[in-house]
Amino acid sequence: MIPDEDTKGKEASKKKTSYEAVSWCWGREPQDEVLRVNDGDNVFAFRISKNLKRALWALRTNDEVRQLWIDAICINQNDTKERNQQVPRMDRIYGGAEKVCIWLGEEGEDSKTAMDFIRDRVLELWTFDELIENPKLAKHWAALIRLMKRPWFSRRWVVQEIALSPRGGTIYCGKDSNSWQDFADAVSLFVEVETATHRLSDVMKLDRSFGNIPNFFGDVSSLGAALLVDATSNLFRNSMSGERMPLSSLEFLVSRLSVFEATQPRDTIYALLAISKETTPKNLFKDSDTKELTKEEKFALKFAPKEGFANKAYNVDYRLPVIDVYQEFIEFSIRKADKKRALDILCRAWAPTVMKSHDDPDFLKPARDKKHEKEKGKSHLKKEEHKKLEARKGEEVEEKDREIPLPSWIPGLSGAAFEMEEHPTVGLRMERQNADALVGLPDESGRRTYTAAGEKELDLDKLEFRKWSTLKKPNSTYPEYSMFVRGFVLDEVATVEHLAANGNIPYRWLPAGGWDDTDKNPPDEFWRTLVADRAQNGHNPPTYFPRACKESMRYKAKTMSKTGGYVDCRKLIEEGRCTIVAQFLRRVQEVIWNRQLMRTKDGRLGIVRDDVSAGFQVCILYGCSVPVGKKEFEAGKKMQKDKVTDEVMQNLFYFRLVGECYVHGMMNGEAIKLQNEKFIQAQTFELR
Repeated sequence: MIPDEDTKGKEASKKKTSYEAVSWCWGREPQDEVLRVNDGDNVFAFRISKNLKRALWALRTNDEVRQLWIDAICINQNDTKERNQQVPRMDRIYGGAEKVCIWLGEEGEDSKTAMDFIRDRVLELWTFDELIENPKLAKHWAALIRLMKRPWFSRRWVVQEIALSPRGGTIYCGKDSNSWQDFADAVSLFVEVETATHRLSDVMKLDRSFGNIPNFFGDVSSLGAALLVDATSNLFRNSMSGERMPLSSLEFLVSRLSVFEATQPRDTIYALLAISKETTPKNLFKDSDTKELTKEEKFALKFAPKEGFANKAYNVDYRLPVIDVYQEFIEFSIRKADKKRALDILCRAWAPTVMKSHDDPDFLKPARDKKHEKEKGKSHLKKEEHKKLEARKGEEVEEKDREIPLPSWIPGLSGAAFEMEEHPTVGLRMERQNADALVGLPDESGRRTYTAAGEKELDLDKLEFRKWSTLKKPNSTYPEYSMFVRGFVLDEVATVEHLAANGNIPYRWLPAGGWDDTDKNPPDEFWRTLVADRAQNGHNPPTYFPRACKESMRYKAKTMSKTGGYVDCRKLIEEGRCTIVAQFLRRVQEVIWNRQLMRTKDGRLGIVRDDVSAGFQVCILYGCSVPVGKKEFEAGKKMQKDKVTDEVMQNLFYFRLVGECYVHGMMNGEAIKLQNEKFIQAQTFELR
């Protein structure tokens, strides 16, 4: 890009090797703006979005050439083959840039207030406590949180774009700019104080101009900006030689960063390959060893995992159906994980559902013209025609993706703990939607919160995936996907109680849990079930939790009249009468939010998902740290193994996985002891 009086802009000469990479938010804007591009003596038009055009205006200087790399311009997004080749190169593109230019968008609302606040006030640590307690600065903190909610912070690709830049970056918002490091420090300070003390929310609650709203900021630690700052600060460690070493597994990254969105669902995985310790590109050979390799062979070496995954590199292919991409990630993660908890990935919500709307701008429009049908039969197409045909093949895959539901063993994002919601006064705020996953995040140290399967490991030789097409529906556009795992049936759900809507404790849970007289101490199994027998840090619950449980029930008569039979946990927390009770109830909400209390046929108390009902089985899977629920179905039709063999099999039953369960007294290996005592047979479950 060169300085120019004409506001349409131009591309810089390609001879210069030094460049800056632009990180921006694609959004859903139409590409209605025109960029003039110089290619030697030729000038041609390139269509871009309004947001990208504004970014170019803001980044252009008046007196010097500035060379920028921009994904939307430098990669043909409609060419699936080109995307397959370019995605694995992102590490070199962003890692080789002089810096990353982060475009948050135009100045608006109070963005200038936030940018100035970061630069001039927040980072002055000696006066930081005064900033927190000063009610006159409420609008400044509100401006900062609004800046943190800008759409750029929801993009999945930005994680690697920032993490891979060894020289740092600069944030631009309208005419204002700050260094990425200053912004990251300000966000980190803000999140640390608000999460630990809620002092800033207390200040906001006293301000009439902000509606005197309790918990004004919501769960700030789950915001994309907070997760991004935390992730980029902890993804790499410098070795003694100065080399940047990645620290996190691909499974951890996909699980931890599920709040970040991707226009293309396959990028849920592909956008993180370059920063995973298992798939980070490596120089596996010296230059002298690789100079004779073809481009394709070098490409194949780029993503070869350290220990090997069936002796193949990690596959990047946008032509594959989304579920095939998801399945490959699950199998890869399972084979890399600790075999005692390798199946925990089946219990974490991470997979975006596939859009079905044909008008959704996130997807390419399907090709339906006659020319396309004619080209499908040609084998002697010109180079340009081949490119068009490849793009259309990608379009066909997108069309099929819309019609394929996720199998039960691929947990969709609808089960995620947090989601952005529109608040009438606050605007967008991160709100809890579901309980936290009992399995937690993958722990690189090997520590497990629970050990329901004891020391039983997943047998990789018996792990199997199959893709079926129905013989009764030969024209069906979507197959069924099966996963075969080993384990045994522990128990069966006998009764379930009312849903814990919004994290409130239904009053009927008390007698169902054996607590008929709240003047007495709560039964051990009841209060431990409410917190899944763990504190917020995953350790054993403190000794005062049963006392806090009893104390919280003192207000049940007051809250019942307003909630129709619920102990209003949120109200008790926000009233702030007792920090110990609030701590207990926050842990309760992490466990029970939108879940049900259940009692099994053998009398065990537990917590299950909202879609579980009487008759569902509670099972132990070898290689999963918690029990899971599943429902049995009669197969009722023959299934043909797809694309592997012509084998036709008749399965009598298959199962739908309904997520993890807490079963009191069965979370730490007791089920395996029971299996041995009662000679319960292990079996293979087909999950669909």
